[in-house]
Amino acid sequence: MHKKGKWLFVILLCLILFFTAAVIRFYSRRTNAPAEQEKTPYADTQTKESCSIFQDETTGLYGLADADGRVIAAAEWKKLYFIGDNGVAAVKQIGSELVTGVLDQEGNVIVPFVYQDLSYVNEEIIVGWLLHEDLYFLYDRSFHDLTPCAWNAYILKDSLLTLQRGTDTFVYQQTEDGIALCSFDLQRSIQRRTVTMHCEQQTTAQLFSVEEWSLLGDTLSTFLKAYQRNDEEDASVFLSADAKAQLQQLLEKDAAEKWLADWQDSIEITSQTDILGTTVYCAVTVERETESAVLQVAFQMSTAAGTLQITGLQIQQETQKTEASTDMTDSADTVGIVID
Repeated sequence: MHKKGKWLFVILLCLILFFTAAVIRFYSRRTNAPAEQEKTPYADTQTKESCSIFQDETTGLYGLADADGRVIAAAEWKKLYFIGDNGVAAVKQIGSELVTGVLDQEGNVIVPFVYQDLSYVNEEIIVGWLLHEDLYFLYDRSFHDLTPCAWNAYILKDSLLTLQRGTDTFVYQQTEDGIALCSFDLQRSIQRRTVTMHCEQQTTAQLFSVEEWSLLGDTLSTFLKAYQRNDEEDASVFLSADAKAQLQQLLEKDAAEKWLADWQDSIEITSQTDILGTTVYCAVTVERETESAVLQVAFQMSTAAGTLQITGLQIQQETQKTEASTDMTDSADTVGIVID
């Protein structure tokens, strides 16, 4: 009996130890419950570097967690996906609509929630399609603006990115640092015909912003329309004092003696640097009956004030067409002086 009692004592002791350990584990789990709730006990995890995307098994929504499993962004997003170098595209529902923006890997908003979609143009360029509008914004992989304005359309061919804004088209060359403007075409309606103001000099194209070039197109077309009407008052709106004096020479009292349209379909834009700064020249070819001439218009852009002035006007070259041939010979007559 003594031996049997000894074994019963050992078995009873083991049972006591087993139940004691179970009780300790139970209370330990209860004590650690709040800490565990800071983790992400969810499935379907996508990981990138120091953070991961998880899905709440109950709601089906997505959130963002750090490498230790702590929640960075709560599971309140309809969709999350990594985009760019350190971005997380996030889709949320506002009313009946889904809107898209971008978070960083700490949960901060770095691109506003104003898009219906964000996607790659290529490996280096990301485009945001604006909600409710066919307008696009371009970003690099770090979500810095590649251009300061929205576009109506974009086409990428090889390393050339063609962007359309209204009737204007700007062509960018992709570089290691982003994109660089290399040419553009500004289309305006003058005398019921479409005239293209074309610049193919990269150094000239990069002098000003897209908005400033569009302003130049508007200003030049407004001036040419007034010039055609022989309206000195309207033509003088954007002119400097010296250019106004030159305009009076060009706008002869007898309309038949001044250079009327037809403007040619293309106006060439070039630039020249002088001691006062940079001057932009527009060579406007006009024709009448058997004669043609080049009207050179000089511009100065004040980027600080956001204004543009015509600073000089000149009939640069006059030619006479013969009836038997379309060849043209130079005439010696010149009106006006370009103000540098």
